[in-house]
Amino acid sequence: MQRFAVALFAFLAVLALVLPSQARITNAERLRRGEPLLPPVRRGTPTYAAKRQTPSGVAIPNTSGRIEVRTLDGTVLGHLQNDVAGPNHLNFASIANDAIVELAGGHIEVLNSLFTAPFFIGGVGSPILGGGVGVSTPLTNVGDASPTTWVIDASSKLIPTWTNPDGSALVASIFYTSSADSFLFIGGDEAIPGPAELVDFYLVD
Repeated sequence: MQRFAVALFAFLAVLALVLPSQARITNAERLRRGEPLLPPVRRGTPTYAAKRQTPSGVAIPNTSGRIEVRTLDGTVLGHLQNDVAGPNHLNFASIANDAIVELAGGHIEVLNSLFTAPFFIGGVGSPILGGGVGVSTPLTNVGDASPTTWVIDASSKLIPTWTNPDGSALVASIFYTSSADSFLFIGGDEAIPGPAELVDFYLVD
């Protein structure tokens, strides 16, 4: 009886080595055999998954608020004004006149707009920014198909990207012309178009 058990165990061991286990058959082989595919295997460990769900500790900037206009040395000039003529003026008066905006999907929308639709802000037309001195486009209210898209960095600075008609994209610069009380986008390497000052937009509470 003992010899039979030993022989049976040896036979089963050899058989296991010769015949592939169902668990080791690839999905490609299963397809050839007409068998169902193996279920997907979740990679990683519970500990790794828990680590991925842990916040990184980096503060996420606000995505709604007011647009604060600053010069390159950090001087605050004012806020973007909510105006019936459009979002292209600086507000020097009460914060009640500030445009309240929201950044979502690369677009900035004015939520308390006094002007008529469209309610996003950016540049219009098809000028080729970065292609020559003085080429610019005004900041105004635009649709969501505007060539202007926005991102926000960790300091809450709003950074505009302009897409030219040929598909080339560049980070645009924002200039403020005090004499006309208006904002312009130009290419980053172009000269300032007339008496204008380079400014940055920041999203603040």
